[in-house]
Amino acid sequence: MRNILSFKNKQNLIFLFVTVLSLCISAFPEEEYKTILGLDIDFIKVPLNTSHDKLIKERLSVDKIALAQTESGKAGIQWAKDLLKEQTTIPITNYTLYREFQRTGDRKKYEKPYFLKRSMLSAATLLIYFENDDSLLPLLNDLIWNICEESSWVIPAHERREKYTYVDLFSAETATQLAHTLLFLEDKLPDEIKKRIRYEVKKRVMQPYLFYSEEKYGWVQGRNNWTGVCAGSIGECFIILEDNEQILRKAIALVTNQLARFLKNGFAEDGGCLEGISYWNYGLTHYVSFGELLYEATEGNVNIMQNPRLYQIAFYPYVVYLGNGQFASFSDAPSQFYPHAFIVHRLAERFSAYDRLSSTSHPFIYHKLAERLNINYLHALANPSPNHWLFGDIIRNILWSYPYEQQQNTEIPIESTCLPQSGIARLVSKDNHENTHIVICKAGSNNEPHNHNDIGSFVYAINNTIFLTDPGAGLYSREYFSIKRYENIFTNSYGHSLPVIGGKLQSTGEKYKGKLTYNEPNKAIINFHEAYDIPTLKKAQRTLLLDENGLKITDDFEFSNQGEEIEEALITWLPVSIQGNAAIIESNEGKISITPSHGTFEVESLKKQCEENNRNGELSRIKLKLPAQNKTQITFHITFTK
Repeated sequence: MRNILSFKNKQNLIFLFVTVLSLCISAFPEEEYKTILGLDIDFIKVPLNTSHDKLIKERLSVDKIALAQTESGKAGIQWAKDLLKEQTTIPITNYTLYREFQRTGDRKKYEKPYFLKRSMLSAATLLIYFENDDSLLPLLNDLIWNICEESSWVIPAHERREKYTYVDLFSAETATQLAHTLLFLEDKLPDEIKKRIRYEVKKRVMQPYLFYSEEKYGWVQGRNNWTGVCAGSIGECFIILEDNEQILRKAIALVTNQLARFLKNGFAEDGGCLEGISYWNYGLTHYVSFGELLYEATEGNVNIMQNPRLYQIAFYPYVVYLGNGQFASFSDAPSQFYPHAFIVHRLAERFSAYDRLSSTSHPFIYHKLAERLNINYLHALANPSPNHWLFGDIIRNILWSYPYEQQQNTEIPIESTCLPQSGIARLVSKDNHENTHIVICKAGSNNEPHNHNDIGSFVYAINNTIFLTDPGAGLYSREYFSIKRYENIFTNSYGHSLPVIGGKLQSTGEKYKGKLTYNEPNKAIINFHEAYDIPTLKKAQRTLLLDENGLKITDDFEFSNQGEEIEEALITWLPVSIQGNAAIIESNEGKISITPSHGTFEVESLKKQCEENNRNGELSRIKLKLPAQNKTQITFHITFTK
């Protein structure tokens, strides 16, 4: 084994020489972080100290016994114990399982043992850190060794032609998991394990990143969560593992530039995340983690967490929040969700002291934002459970929740609001019996990240019950991320509360779009005729009006010819019955009655499609047909009773 590692170390020295030589003759990347993030920083000169005692310093000073007794600490430790009690052997990740995706399109057969193995590593690391349970060290070392022996850290669904130089989401996160394990347990790991971690992370992730990312990795452009996850994770690895100062400075500048692109291109102009709440959380996970490590390593001289752009982005969850841990499930997002505690706590902390921000070069920006936005609400969104497969996320959730353990979260005030560039509006009203009605609707385009063809879609909730829904994600498979994506009712407009016009669904692409008009506080209008590839369709307009009487939806259509037959649809996960000319949707909290101005409802079950997409429950499509006419208008009156 020593001979193998010795040979590998020689390879490392050769590669290091080539890397340093290339850095000596190459200029630092264009300083996009200066223009986008407003950082007046030169990474060649900024103080930089990545000694491990400077990183995540809370881990060294906190009372671990007290921390283990907090709600998040107890939850994390119990999760770790339960997992290692249930799973006593290291899961197998072999060639046959890896190639299952290529053969059948099934992602789960390989991904399940892949992530279980990493969850076991996180569980063992957590217990050794908190309880000094050295009996777990053999398992920990075996898990690290086993992961390092995997042929690829890239999951099959993300495999590229450049098999051994490409870095995907989970190879980057595997790398930072190993780096964090070394950071937290450095004094307990055998030397050859520590050397193996450094060697494999550098060979598989850090070195390819330096050489190929700007030229070959599409995710560096910042268009979606991939940039935040990959660049942030890799930046964490460099800060924790890289000893060569010149390489480290080059890498930090590169990572920071790419994260700047992420803030610029990965969110709408108003800060909206068109991928949905879960990808808002995922994309920011490593932006925040890297940002805080960088803050520590530069002794507070570089803070990528404080800028107006991120402040806007931090406001997005508020706009799509329905209460009770529920969000509008647009794109591939779930309806029930809690963001990572460490993300929301840190974002709120970084923007809570406006007097501190006012010392920046443009204080008026922050003062104006502070007048309009208050993101202290983020504390109340923190996930009460710290658990995740990634150790860095778990430990930050526990450490950074510590100051808030004894605080009672105040109820988040839910009011009408809008993100105009994102095309998202929330209408809020109380009825005569003090029930809270919420509608969140969207326009946008049918070319968004994790796109669904859903212009005009909406979610309608009363108190804590979602009566009319957006279905959220279908089953992630090869077909789901291929040209067959829109054959799935979870992504096409058939599975949303949207009309079928002349037998056609909405089309895919940037030119298929809608326009939102928000009339504060209780009215939204969406013009969505451009979402359909129907040249004769001149008008398709949806008006949502919410007041003390309930919700009124009015759809207007106009054609340049005699018109097309229209099939209206409303989507729900709850039981539906037709009573007279009304559709009744019932829940434990009460029921709504939907009455059309004309026409007759029918109910279509989408249970088979739900089963095919591994979704629990049964979607129902409440449909109503309108005959072909040059002009057509229909109104749905929706009332609530307990």
